Amino acid sequence: GHAAESLQKTLAVRDRNRLNAARSELRINAVLQAASLWSDLGREQEAARLLEADLSPAQSMGSPADIAREDIALARLRIGVGDHAGGRAAAIAALDLETGPRILGAAGPLLAATGGQGEALARVRAFEAKVPPGEARQWRVTRIPRLVVEGEILLYGGRARAAVQKFQEAADLDTPAMPHDSLAQALESAGDRQSALEEWLRIADNYRLFWASPAYFPPGTGRHALEKTAELCEQAGNSAGTKARCAQARQRLDSLRTMAVPN
Repeated sequence: GHAAESLQKTLAVRDRNRLNAARSELRINAVLQAASLWSDLGREQEAARLLEADLSPAQSMGSPADIAREDIALARLRIGVGDHAGGRAAAIAALDLETGPRILGAAGPLLAATGGQGEALARVRAFEAKVPPGEARQWRVTRIPRLVVEGEILLYGGRARAAVQKFQEAADLDTPAMPHDSLAQALESAGDRQSALEEWLRIADNYRLFWASPAYFPPGTGRHALEKTAELCEQAGNSAGTKARCAQARQRLDSLRTMAVPN
């Protein structure tokens, strides 16, 4: 089927570039795309195994930032199946490799969400100490790590409304296409199901446009957004503005559930 063919072609790209350090970014992108396909099909364990194999000492080569992206993807997958210890370990591995704002903004909240709030904040402080004041004012993304880590700590502590403010500020500073699933979750936890639905729909719509950009959408993001959309559409999706989009999201989720799964 289509899924098996897509997986085969993606893994072929990985294999062609596996031993070529100069083409490691191509290999890592292929691995992340293959992991996204497995995740879309509900096969998170296969996705995790694919990432773990590429992260093994025998295979892993590439820039610290690219390898950290694989660790972040693995962390999200582990947390998604309830393995918080594995998720925390993968988030720490990412942060040990790369301290830039994008990696910190993605891995820091995962560390905080799995019980490492103090360490996540310490990582943010260490990053901020290295950023020149002028650069911090000019480069908006440098402010995101603190906002999302503090938001995750607030959400972890049951203060959902305060968390929404942090996550919303981070989203306003960020690239519009980026998925802000922490904001969606915080909105739902705060009882604002309609706004949560709108955010999940935005993520699902953008995922369809940017699927081939794993730097934007880690594995698991798209299917999770569609599942949350289907769930919230039953509770809050009756307004004229979301009814048609809810129907489209349900169709896409049903298509994933019935797609031929590669073995």
